[in-house]
Amino acid sequence: MSIFKMQEVSIIIEDRTILEKTSLEIPPDNIIGISGPSGAGKTTFLKIFNRLWEPATGEIFFEGKPITSIEHTLLRREVVLLFQEPLLFGPRVKDDLLFPFSLPRFKQNPPARSMLEKALQAMSLPVSYLGKNSSELSGGEKQRIAIARSLLLQPKVLLLDEPTSALDQELSDSLLDCIFQIHTPRLVMFISHDPKLLQQADVHYRLQNHQLKKGGIKK
Repeated sequence: MSIFKMQEVSIIIEDRTILEKTSLEIPPDNIIGISGPSGAGKTTFLKIFNRLWEPATGEIFFEGKPITSIEHTLLRREVVLLFQEPLLFGPRVKDDLLFPFSLPRFKQNPPARSMLEKALQAMSLPVSYLGKNSSELSGGEKQRIAIARSLLLQPKVLLLDEPTSALDQELSDSLLDCIFQIHTPRLVMFISHDPKLLQQADVHYRLQNHQLKKGGIKK
């Protein structure tokens, strides 16, 4: 069974068509890379998978169920979207990593300190950062903390918008390995202009001229 299935999906922002009547099945256990020119609507495309944006036409299925039949908070617990500009919510790094577990809608026990330490180390950050003031973090550190926080929720799907934009090349090249050290989602879908990251995808699609076209398959 596909993890996502799109049937005749169109995306329109005001009077501008982003995607036109597209049907696609996305199988589980895949890494999907999305590229395309600036302004093509790539971020909006990601948003349709956790209903932060609704398609103008067509239907989307998640694990065989119409996505519209799944309660918003449950869907967004299973399908986590991380934007290019990460938001931090706690005064310290530890507080930020634990923030989602303080929300009633998640109803999940917070991870043990050992898991927090593992997440930091996977993101090439020292354990001592648990007590660090979040306001003192660099842009790249904030991005890594936000990714780690999302993975601690153990989502089925991780959606990433330009996840390496604030990272150095070495960490960018190893980002997917870092992610899988913390948690292995059933699907990782990311937007990127980084050719090295796109080469690590199992399937690469390019969004351009209202169409989603396969750009390459990992050999």
